[in-house]
Amino acid sequence: MSFHFPPEIKDEIFKLAIISHPYLPRDVHLALISKQVQSYIEQMLYKTLMIEGKDWGATGQHFDKVKMVKESKFMLALQSKPALFFQRSVKNLLIFDSVTEKCILDMLSICTVIEHLGAYFQFATNPDL
Repeated sequence: MSFHFPPEIKDEIFKLAIISHPYLPRDVHLALISKQVQSYIEQMLYKTLMIEGKDWGATGQHFDKVKMVKESKFMLALQSKPALFFQRSVKNLLIFDSVTEKCILDMLSICTVIEHLGAYFQFATNPDL
């Protein structure tokens, strides 16, 4: 005798698993459980992103439920997933000054439904001022 959970219960179980300890390596593996939950979990993982270009040693660190992502990995994702996925998923985006202009233009042309956009730029200071 087999038992099947309704889709709504499955979604809540996976949502709770991700929200309780977000952006752990296991979150990516949760997306591999089945095609049925893959899109749901990936949308949660891509909802809020911080993109950096050069290696500051922060890649993979987690900042209050947000994962720092390398530009090169994000560009691969942009090429491997349909634009509609990013339009539906990416709602919050923080871009660091080390990200290339091409990457920024590609992101903003594809992620067209961003609700919160931030940019961090570090300016050189002039000690004579």
